[in-house]
Amino acid sequence: MFKKDFNASGVNLFTNIGQSAGQQISHLHFHLISRTSDEKISPFALINDKNLYKTLHQLTEEEILEKVNTIKKDLD
Repeated sequence: MFKKDFNASGVNLFTNIGQSAGQQISHLHFHLISRTSDEKISPFALINDKNLYKTLHQLTEEEILEKVNTIKKDLD
């Protein structure tokens, strides 16, 4: 469902456990990142390069809510 909804050819699933791994708030959560075969920049490059992250398109609140609602619909 996730791959279909976001036109992904692959998915990364990961978590950060411990401050040295990048965990900022002590609770368990997972990151689910859609991947495509034609992507120009790895999401892991973005995680490690804050300046690169700032240059890319940021989703609007409306776009974020649309994606959240799509995921919620699939989980029902």
